[in-house]
Amino acid sequence: MISKMWSGRGKVGMMFNVVLVLSIVLVYHQLYLIFQQRGRRAERLNVLRSQMRLSRDLSNNGTVLKEKIVSPGMVDNSNSKIDLPLVKSESVGGKSKEKAVQTNSRGQETKNNQPKIAPPAKPNPWPAKPNPWPAKPNPGAPKPNPVAAKPNPGAPKPNPGAPKPNPVVAKPNPVAPVAVNPHPYYFTIHHPYKCKDWVFLLIIVTSSPQNVKQRQSIRQTWGNETNVPGVAIRTLFAIGKTNSVVTQQALEQEDKLHHDIIQENFVDSYHNLTHKTIMCLKYAFKFCPKARYLLKTDDDTFVNVFNLVAYLQELGKNKKGRIVVGEVWREGKPIQEQRRKWAVPSQDYPRESYPKYPNGFAYVISNDITYQVYVTSQNIKNYFLEDVYIGLCLEKLGIDLIDNEHFYNYFVDIDPCRHQKLIASHWVKEPAKMVKLWKSAQQKCERR
Repeated sequence: MISKMWSGRGKVGMMFNVVLVLSIVLVYHQLYLIFQQRGRRAERLNVLRSQMRLSRDLSNNGTVLKEKIVSPGMVDNSNSKIDLPLVKSESVGGKSKEKAVQTNSRGQETKNNQPKIAPPAKPNPWPAKPNPWPAKPNPGAPKPNPVAAKPNPGAPKPNPGAPKPNPVVAKPNPVAPVAVNPHPYYFTIHHPYKCKDWVFLLIIVTSSPQNVKQRQSIRQTWGNETNVPGVAIRTLFAIGKTNSVVTQQALEQEDKLHHDIIQENFVDSYHNLTHKTIMCLKYAFKFCPKARYLLKTDDDTFVNVFNLVAYLQELGKNKKGRIVVGEVWREGKPIQEQRRKWAVPSQDYPRESYPKYPNGFAYVISNDITYQVYVTSQNIKNYFLEDVYIGLCLEKLGIDLIDNEHFYNYFVDIDPCRHQKLIASHWVKEPAKMVKLWKSAQQKCERR
């Protein structure tokens, strides 16, 4: 068994050999460290002995030591022996003299007793001489004009009365102007591609969410977009937000069927009619910029579109833009009685009378000024009477109104002869009357 281990046969023998070799290497390494440590100790002892010998000599002779001592553990980077210069005292002829002595690290005197001093630098036998040929000035260079330039007698003299520039530059106002009446609402239902082509007349009917029958009667009668052959007409219904979930869902289903409802996120109410009118202007210039005219009307109004289109075509021959036409009210006064429907507190409207304004049941505005009216409305305080509010905006823009006597603010009897020049008739609340008026408008008057 032992012979197999020593011969290296088998796994046990190989492990034994490896352990044996490692043990021998470790023993030799430990011995090497021990001898190296002893050598360092001996070297340190020699250095200490030399220092003690030097200090003893100095104490006996009373000399001054100027040396470089390497303490134990320090390494001298000069790679040379340390010479220790001493001042040695000697007695010559009864007199004591001192001389510098060069010693090594063991305190022994070296042969080179005098320090080496570099010889003084010799003066340069060839000092620099000045250049005998200095640079001459260029004769072709332009000479300075000794005579100062005289002012031109024909030049214009400065105006002593001219305003001086202001050294203080006006700083821009860091606070941007705030709109008095912003319109922060956005469309929740709209049709941006309704007017992708050129449109002659855009009709927007203001309606309430629950007036489904009135809207349907208008779709079947005068609101049909194909009534006037060869004339592009688009019809929409403007409605505000409703608090009833059922009504809102029904409204969305109605729009999916007819694709003719626009809605913003303000609450639909009588006092928000101004917001609804501003929504109509916003839709006209934003989504129907190619439309020429905008008819704003209510869902209780009958419109004879045949007469309206004919009137606008004739009007456009002489007047190309900035048109507002309808039943114009002049010098109306605010109602102060609080019980009345249109009562206005004096603090809301301090003026004694209203400006000229188109009656809100139906009026036409050319699309070239819808954006101007929209922007102007943001700088005028909100007023719940929407037609009066539009009049305030038109007054600020300096736009005159055209009064047309065929916009009737009352219900017109169902008579074909009365409809020959009629453009709009108000207070048609019942859908059945709307249908009868439409049929009557298409009949010819037989009376002479």
